[in-house]
Amino acid sequence: MKLRAVALGCLMAACGGARGPLPAYFTAVQAGHPSYPDARFITGVGLSSASAADADTRARENVALQISTRLESETSSFQRFTTQTGTSETVTSRVSVRTSFDRAELIRVVERAEQEGVFYAYAVLDRAAADRELASAMGADLTTFQAAAETARKARAGQEAGAFAIAATEATKIRQRMDSVFVVRRAIAGHPAAEEKEYVGLRNQLLALVEEARARRVVGVVLKSGGTAVGPRPQCRQTAGLAARHGSLRDSGAQGPERFDGARRDAGREVHRG
Repeated sequence: MKLRAVALGCLMAACGGARGPLPAYFTAVQAGHPSYPDARFITGVGLSSASAADADTRARENVALQISTRLESETSSFQRFTTQTGTSETVTSRVSVRTSFDRAELIRVVERAEQEGVFYAYAVLDRAAADRELASAMGADLTTFQAAAETARKARAGQEAGAFAIAATEATKIRQRMDSVFVVRRAIAGHPAAEEKEYVGLRNQLLALVEEARARRVVGVVLKSGGTAVGPRPQCRQTAGLAARHGSLRDSGAQGPERFDGARRDAGREVHRG
């Protein structure tokens, strides 16, 4: 009886120690995990001969790297969309979007393995869950932006320059963060956020108002520096100068009238030649 128990224990130990081949999703680039399809998750594999923790870190980094790679193309896509919805070329040429993914805590390791001294880790980012998290985090900024942009629009319509400048400045500062978050959400979800279209319309309206105010301010400065004083027309000044060289009506003497008539004829000839 004891012999049977020992034999059974050895058999169980041998079975427990046996290792089969690694799942394909740990080693094959195109192999997806059946529980984490690409449509719903961004995935990454990490491997390390140092430790399981190092493999975890590498797997998370691979997921973040995929997001960063997508940010460049999504930034261009976002800028094309904002142009199509009404922003002028002069405005978009000065608009830049700086993006980065800094929410590594949303990436989690869901599976680990070890074979022949090499540690493997499989990390995932749930697209929908991450998008909900980013939407919640940007909610306060979006509300503040909408309020500031609306205040700027009303102030501009009412020609309240001071109120417009304050509101437009506040909205513009927030806009830079908002643009970045919407690009990141595109990269993660694989499509524009539900709030993006409305935001872009308000954003473009704000940029157009800022551009209009700047243009009018420049025109006003030019007019002011040019002066508004009214003086003699150029031709009149030229005639007066010629008359001064030949004499004036106040001159007296026998040649007074003849001298003025000559000056007037000479002035007429010189003006005609000019």
